[in-house]
Amino acid sequence: MSLLSLITRDRPGAGTRLSDAMVRLTGCAFQCGLYTTDPHTGARYPQVRAGRHVAAPRAPVECYELIVEPKALKRVLGMGREFAHALNMPSVRVRQEGGSVWVDVPTHHPGHLTYEEAWALAPDIPPGKLLLGVNGHGDQLLLDLPGAPHCAVIGMSRSGKSTLLRTMVHSCQNQPGVQVALFDPRAELAPLSGFGHVWQAGYFEREDEIEACLVHLANETRHNGKTGWLFVFVDEAPRLCRRPAARAALEQIANEGRHAGYHLVLGAQTPKELGAGLMANMGVTIVGKMKDAQHAAQASGQRGTGAERIAEPGRFIVTKGEERRDLQAAMMSRELIDKLCWEWPPRHGVVPSTPEPVSMPSAVSHQVGALTMAGRGLDDLPVAVRSKIVRHYARYGRPPTRRMVSEWAGVEGGLDNDKWHRWQKEAIGR
Repeated sequence: MSLLSLITRDRPGAGTRLSDAMVRLTGCAFQCGLYTTDPHTGARYPQVRAGRHVAAPRAPVECYELIVEPKALKRVLGMGREFAHALNMPSVRVRQEGGSVWVDVPTHHPGHLTYEEAWALAPDIPPGKLLLGVNGHGDQLLLDLPGAPHCAVIGMSRSGKSTLLRTMVHSCQNQPGVQVALFDPRAELAPLSGFGHVWQAGYFEREDEIEACLVHLANETRHNGKTGWLFVFVDEAPRLCRRPAARAALEQIANEGRHAGYHLVLGAQTPKELGAGLMANMGVTIVGKMKDAQHAAQASGQRGTGAERIAEPGRFIVTKGEERRDLQAAMMSRELIDKLCWEWPPRHGVVPSTPEPVSMPSAVSHQVGALTMAGRGLDDLPVAVRSKIVRHYARYGRPPTRRMVSEWAGVEGGLDNDKWHRWQKEAIGR
């Protein structure tokens, strides 16, 4: 095969798909002077030799093993840029594992990893662990949230944060002894709010209601013993952190919540938006596409993660202390979400009462007092009517008319405006 054919078959910036990737890696090391010269014959012997090649379907990286002599180890571990250039890739990661050096090369598999595919790899997930997707070797990757005890999912817009949060929520909703609290100002977690394991019977999107709920949970951490796990999912957390009472409540849950079985999962675009107080308590960070290397290091707590070079949505880097894992996040399909909405229609939650305020600075204590609500009862919306309202809105993008809802409910003379609006808000939040 000619050199010209090799060049034309590679796509610049997309990486080589040829079978000589290992040859390119060992050849790059040889060209960089990593060889030993026989003083008698002048023959050159490479200090870096080829090892195994691990490539699993849907895995975010392909792994190439290099057998390196000890005196060349330090030099090889710092050759990430040279290896990336040799493979025609934007970046690669070089790591040591045992007595070998591995070069992790990002893959460009078409399509996405579905929730069903990731779950089928090991369907017996232990209680308390959340499905994330697959690691670099194509094995199922789980998050032991109670052992963390809190987690932050950080990435730029359209990096796949909300998709990953939905996967995490759905993976723990049928686990015994686990409840999920859903707080999302953009209501992207709403399709998962109809299950019986959802705290307060639904999701919350109004910022004042979310703040009241967080205040209530923060109060509970002071005098409640651990009776089970409550996983508190908060998407768009920086929007809530702008409210002093909500920020104080989140910090209280992060500091003391694990004793009551409360574990936070926060979604944000940058770590700076969450603040040092919250980030200090995040045992695990899941980092997606970041603006630059500085933001990537702040989010993960590690240098050289390469999160700023992630090109595709759904690719993340999971860090816990000094550990690091590549992640291809599992995605819930549109069909699966529609099925869940049909069987368990989404609904808004009921704000609990908060009998006593959280201990916080006096400058914000008056705001908490204003948020201690007595709660509201559930509206008398029939389940069948709620399902029809949700399906109508999903299909046409607008709520049904009052006449249509009256016919579905079998109300003679039609519904009054107040009940029609209450039912509409109860079903779709509008």
